[in-house]
Amino acid sequence: MNLVLVASLALATATSPIAAPASSIFDELELAPRLAAPNPVPWTPGHKTVTDWAALIDATWDPIHTPAQQRTAFDLFWNDVDARYACFHDIDDVWLDLHARYRPEVAGGVSRGRFAGILGQLSLSLRESHTRARDYGVTNTFAGRGIPLLHANDLALRVADLGAAVTAGDDGAGLVYRATINNPLGLEPGDVILGYDGRPWRECLDELLAAELPVTGMWASSPDGWDHNWIAAVGANWHLFDTMDVRKHGSGDTVHLSTHVIDGYIGHLYGNEQLHVGIPFPDMTQNGVVTWGVIERDDQQIGYVYVYGWTGNAGLYFRDAIDDLTTNHDTAGLIIDFRKNSGGNMFLSDEGLGLLFREEVPTIEWFARSDPDDHLTLDNLSVWPTYVIDPNPIDRYYDRPIAVLTGPNCVSSGDQVALRLTYHPTAQVFGKTTAAAFNSPESIQIGPWFQAHVAVYDCARLDALAVPLTHREFPVDVPVWLEPDDVAQQIDTVVEAAATWITGSVGIEDPSFPDGPDTPVATARFLGARPNPFNPVTELVFSLARPAQGELVVFNLAGRRVRSFALRGLAAGEHRVIWDGCSDAGVLQASGTYMVQLRTDERIDSGRVTLVK
Repeated sequence: MNLVLVASLALATATSPIAAPASSIFDELELAPRLAAPNPVPWTPGHKTVTDWAALIDATWDPIHTPAQQRTAFDLFWNDVDARYACFHDIDDVWLDLHARYRPEVAGGVSRGRFAGILGQLSLSLRESHTRARDYGVTNTFAGRGIPLLHANDLALRVADLGAAVTAGDDGAGLVYRATINNPLGLEPGDVILGYDGRPWRECLDELLAAELPVTGMWASSPDGWDHNWIAAVGANWHLFDTMDVRKHGSGDTVHLSTHVIDGYIGHLYGNEQLHVGIPFPDMTQNGVVTWGVIERDDQQIGYVYVYGWTGNAGLYFRDAIDDLTTNHDTAGLIIDFRKNSGGNMFLSDEGLGLLFREEVPTIEWFARSDPDDHLTLDNLSVWPTYVIDPNPIDRYYDRPIAVLTGPNCVSSGDQVALRLTYHPTAQVFGKTTAAAFNSPESIQIGPWFQAHVAVYDCARLDALAVPLTHREFPVDVPVWLEPDDVAQQIDTVVEAAATWITGSVGIEDPSFPDGPDTPVATARFLGARPNPFNPVTELVFSLARPAQGELVVFNLAGRRVRSFALRGLAAGEHRVIWDGCSDAGVLQASGTYMVQLRTDERIDSGRVTLVK
C-alpha cells in the first residue's frame, strides 16, 4: 500500500506537536535507578539454548501481575499502536501477525519476565526510538551475571559496569574508545570486542533476539542507526557470556578474556561516543546539558558546543554559547556536537538558531493517522508556520562554516535540531545518521509497573511532504566515525574531520549570502535542482565564477555515492546537468531525498533534491 498524505483543513488549528516530551524519556532510560533482580538464578557456564533462556526468564522475576492485568496491558498497547501509530511506513508491518502470535499466549498466563519479553518484541517490531511498552520493574533491573536482560546499546552509566565505553566499529564489532584505569579485563582504547565464547557478536545477538529476552536501552529508528546501536551493544551484554573475544590494538592478537572478573565491578565512566577535545562534557547526572568553549587548529579558533539534550536550561545556555562564540571570539567556524543528544523540546533551540540565520526558513510539517484501520494514511496537520526558523535580531547572522556532528544517539528533538541546522547555508554534517526519530510520542497508561509511549505524529520536510522522515537515514555530508588508531591516541576522528574542513574553508564565503563590496565572490555555486521534487528527470544547476573543473556528485542519505558527473573544461557562467534518477550503473533509485555536491579545486558546495515516484 502506498503512503497517502491527505491535507486536512479541519486540523489547521491543531496544537503543534513537538518531537518529544519536554522531559526526555531517554534520560529516564539511561539514568533511572537500577533494581536488584528478585530471584537471580546461579549461572551455569556454557552455551544457552532458547529453552535455557526461557527458563531463566521465567525464574528471575516474581509474577506480580495477574493474567488479567497482562491481557489488559497487552490490549491497550497493541490497540493504541494499531489505531494511532504514525510511523508504519518504511518498515515490515507485522503488527497483525504479532497479535495472532502473542495474544493467545498472554491470555493463557505467562511469567512476568516472559511478558516483559513479549512487550519488547512488540516494541522492537516497530523499529522506532520512542514507541515502546515496558515493565520497568524488569527493564530497570541491574544486569549482573546471568540476568536475562538484553541491552540495546552501550551508553550512559551501563559502561561503568564494564569499565569501558564501546561504539560500533567495522565488520559488526565494538570499538573501545574509553576505559577506566586498571580495567578488570585490561581493555584499552583502540581494542575491538569481536564477540563472545568464540562466536562473532552478530551471531550471539541473533540468538539472544531469537530467545526474546526482555530488552532495555535505546534503539534508533533509522536502519543504519538501528544497526549501529546493536553493534555497540556488544560491550553492554558481557553478563550473558563466559568469555569475551578481544582483538588488542597494540599487538593485533585476539585474546579470550573471562567475563567473570567483571562481576561486582563498578567503574566511574559515562558513554557518549565522543572523545575529549578540551571542552568539558555536560554532566547528565547533574542535569547538565550544554557546555562550550574554543579549540584551536592550524592557528585558527573554532567554537565548540556540546548539547546533550533539549531540556531544562538548554535553551538559555545554547543561546549564550552561540552569542559568546560569535561575538567574543574570532572563530573561523563552529562545531556543534549532537552525537549524544537525548532530545526534549526542539523549541529550546530557537533563540540560539536565531543568532545564526539571516533569513526566515520554513522547515517541516506534521502528520497524524487519519484512519485507524489503515496504517499508512496520514493527515496533514497544517502547523508548519510554528516550525519556521526566525532570525533574531535580523541584522545578526553567522556566515562562517558550521560543522554539525551527528550519530545514532542523537534522537528525537536531537534529530530535529540537527535537521534545522542543515538549513543553514554554511552548514555541513559530519558523522553518522541520527536515530531519525522524527516524530512526537504520547504516553499511555497500560497498568501498574508498566510504561508505554506511542509515536502518534510524524513529520516531513516542507519541500518533500510525501517523504515522512522517521525511519529515513539522516543526510550526512561527510560520513566519518571514530577509528581505532585515533582513539588509541585519544583523537576524535569526527572532530578532526570537521576542524580540517573549517580551517580549510577560511576565506571562502558561502554563496547563499549576497555578495557585497566586502564579500569575496564564491568561485562555484550549486544553484539547486529544477524541478525539485522531480520525476522522471531534473536539471542540476550550478555556476562558476571562473573556468574550473571538478565533479558533481549525488549521494543518498546514508552518505553513499549514487551518481557522478565529471566536469572538465567548463567556462565561467551557469551550467546544467540532467539527472534521470539513476545510479552510475543505470539503476533507478528509490523515492527520497538525495544530496548533491559540487566539488571543484577551490570549493565544495551542496544542496538537496527529492525524487518522487
